[in-house]
Amino acid sequence: MPSNYQIRKSDNNITLFEIYPNSGGEQVSVTGGVIELYYYENILSETIRVTAKIVDTGNVSSADDGSGGKIGLDDTLKLGNGEKVHLEFEDGHETPNKLSFTTDTNALYLNQKEKLYEHTQQTAYTLELVSGEYLKNESKRVVNRYDGKISDHVKKILTETLETKKQLNIELTDNKFNFIGVNRKPMWNILWLAKKSIPQKQNSDGNSAGYFFFETYDGYVFKSIDTLLSETGGGSSGSKIKYKSYIFNNLDSSTVPLGYDDKIISYESGNTGDFQNNLMMGTYNSANKGFDARESAYGESPIDIETQEEGITIAGTEFNFVNSIFTEAASRFSYSFKAVGFLPEGKDLQSQLTKSRDLDIDKGTTINQAASRYNQIFTVQLKITIAGDFSLRAGDLIYCDFPELTSNPTAKFNPRLSGVYLISSLHHHLAPNETYTFLELIRDSYGRKPKQT
Repeated sequence: MPSNYQIRKSDNNITLFEIYPNSGGEQVSVTGGVIELYYYENILSETIRVTAKIVDTGNVSSADDGSGGKIGLDDTLKLGNGEKVHLEFEDGHETPNKLSFTTDTNALYLNQKEKLYEHTQQTAYTLELVSGEYLKNESKRVVNRYDGKISDHVKKILTETLETKKQLNIELTDNKFNFIGVNRKPMWNILWLAKKSIPQKQNSDGNSAGYFFFETYDGYVFKSIDTLLSETGGGSSGSKIKYKSYIFNNLDSSTVPLGYDDKIISYESGNTGDFQNNLMMGTYNSANKGFDARESAYGESPIDIETQEEGITIAGTEFNFVNSIFTEAASRFSYSFKAVGFLPEGKDLQSQLTKSRDLDIDKGTTINQAASRYNQIFTVQLKITIAGDFSLRAGDLIYCDFPELTSNPTAKFNPRLSGVYLISSLHHHLAPNETYTFLELIRDSYGRKPKQT
């Protein structure tokens, strides 16, 4: 693991950690007992997560027996599960970036408590916190019929079924899809719809199918892979168009070169995924075999990597770099029944009859393309460590420059490894004397596009 300059030092920047007992009563502050805190976001996760290590010395509150003695956290709160937690912490930048979970809308909730050790004078716990919607999802069900655009369905499920008040960053879909909820969980339905979604993009024809649904500090995100990779409108936050840039330059100096936001402390590269598994999943060449019952017709819809490249946005410059002898023919087949006339739109019989010949969703082009894109986006994988930066979000783009392994003294950057990456997951780690951020980065191609100015 190449290493760079020293991690930015700072105090433990956890300014608030309060737990509200399920039985009611006053909240209890454990801010001073938090020795480590881990914050997680992931484009494959419907919730943010926080893990906190807490040392309890038995001085949380006064005992109920009138003795004047003190009792610990567990005896004070009688922790079960689902307790509301208010939390606030910030990074070590000159102007700190703060993450604050102090309202009823974005409060976190205790999902799991694990005892690390217990001595006569102190006990240590690990508390895992998640969002309230993630827990409510287990007792909510989608039962209504939904007609129209998929992006509208997602918004209704989040606001009406899951009853979230959080900010929604939902990209409009081009295609419509009618369905009945059949008593499934809200988040299951949204992830199911994500695979059928096509963004509003000229001449897409399903080639850019595939959305991600995930939660960040800013709220819920439902966006296409193409838009997440777009340099003009990408990132999980709609307001973030200009992405941050980082450099690894093998210099011990903490000075950040001009044109970059910070330096990369360390990185791990070289992961390209499992080629055999990608072939099995139809990443490069697949086909759908479908039957149209109305027309009594059978057809096959192939899609190969050359066709895919024509209608998608890629992060780098070199998309098709695998050995073509393994991708000449389809390596995965899917089978579908054409949904012609299935749940046609309309509130009366006549209006439904006029829509009865419409194809609800073209599985041959949409489902297969989405499956390919989900696998392609993880083709190139990279891990970096930077000084704690809490302004970043899962789903954001960043730009990374790495040195080239060469004897050429004039070479500046690795032209294949450097460039734009998508943050697939981030992990902030707050310890007593240091704060840093781990980023897992992905993209579907190699090559360094010109850096934003």
